[in-house]
Amino acid sequence: ALQLVLGFITGITIDMFSDTGGLHAAATVALAFARPYVLRLLSPRDGYESEVQLSPQSLGVRWFTTYTFLLTLLHHFVLFYLEIFRFSEFFITLFKVLLNTGVSVLLMLMGQYLFSRSSNRNERIIG
Repeated sequence: ALQLVLGFITGITIDMFSDTGGLHAAATVALAFARPYVLRLLSPRDGYESEVQLSPQSLGVRWFTTYTFLLTLLHHFVLFYLEIFRFSEFFITLFKVLLNTGVSVLLMLMGQYLFSRSSNRNERIIG
């Protein structure tokens, strides 16, 4: 329930600054709603450890890319189809969804590697 509320607050904040009338709020709530199902779908055999951080370093690049791709695809699908609100331009909108999802996932992966701290780097600095 907390994730749904945080998703709504995040989305409505974006909507207030971009004057989009609740589109981002709907997309982020859909994302927050689907997240536990995606985690369950992608969960390892032994499950997740409670202290593990969802990152490519801890769970692997393939797992993280799949996780990020599925949730970003859902978010963009809801956002773009609510924005256009008709199916007459279905394939053009689907192309936009797929293209934006690909670019977003690529940027998220780059950000993970540029701005995350690895344990090896911290050990070198301390030791």
